[in-house]
Amino acid sequence: MMGRINGLTVILLLMAAAPASAQMPGPATSGPTLGLGDAAPALEIGTWIKGDPVDLAKGLNKNIYVVEFWATWCPPCVMSIPHLTEIQKRYRDKNVVVVSITDEPPPLVTQFVQNQGDKMGYTVACDKGQETHSSYMFAAGQVSIPTTFIVDRKGKIAWIGSPFDMDRVLEEIVAGRYDIAKAKAQAKAEERFYGKQLNELMLAVERGKWDACVIIGRDIADPNNNLSSGLRSQVLSRVAWAMLDHELADKSYFKDALQLAKSGYDICGCEEADIVDTYARALFDNGHTREAVKYQRLAVGYANGMMKEELRKSLKKYEEASQGG
Repeated sequence: MMGRINGLTVILLLMAAAPASAQMPGPATSGPTLGLGDAAPALEIGTWIKGDPVDLAKGLNKNIYVVEFWATWCPPCVMSIPHLTEIQKRYRDKNVVVVSITDEPPPLVTQFVQNQGDKMGYTVACDKGQETHSSYMFAAGQVSIPTTFIVDRKGKIAWIGSPFDMDRVLEEIVAGRYDIAKAKAQAKAEERFYGKQLNELMLAVERGKWDACVIIGRDIADPNNNLSSGLRSQVLSRVAWAMLDHELADKSYFKDALQLAKSGYDICGCEEADIVDTYARALFDNGHTREAVKYQRLAVGYANGMMKEELRKSLKKYEEASQGG
């Protein structure tokens, strides 16, 4: 049977799917005062390095703005340059304006931008002191760069996050399908999850407290839970696997593990090999060998490389058990 990480530390890696961010020094705040749905503050710019000056008010009801905060010394920021250039190129005819703001000295930034040439195909500016950083980054409680704020056509903050993660959201905003209220609910749910629930879950798994795992798992599986479907399915799958494979596993909880694994599978859709593999394992451990074979075959089909070989070993085990029964 394929090895897995017991516990849920892998979930923390979901937050690091994009290149790591760099810490940005700045004044401490008493708490975020800029959030989703709030009116976007004006851009207080000291020097426009590349592109035309941007006035958010003049673009109201017309333009969508991708406002990025970055620095020349920040490796992830430099890595984001080709992506932002592609975003600007892709959506130029959709009235999307990309503007990147740094608080570094204009001569340094000018030289950097000149060296980039056409690789940096969007508007670049230097902050007026740290006024724009204060009204955006510090007000929103953001402490790392690159960070992107998407301002919708109504002049509202629609999204805050890494430029590496914004593609799907930007597409929805451009198409007019994006729901800020839903995004706010999801952000609040994620704050609760990462601030409290994940720690409780990891501790419960570590100690084999399966009652607690089931309670939290059912909350996450609830259709009214506002966490993203991707996060929900991954968490449920990992919890189910831990309940089946942990050194403190208790067979009396295997039916609960199956329920959580199925919820994880149903939520995601699902062509992710590890999630389908978990569901197949839960079916097998609950005596549903033929169903386990069916889903393990799917898992093998979705897998690549070494993972495919490991899943084939499990499939062989399930097939032999099915034939023997």
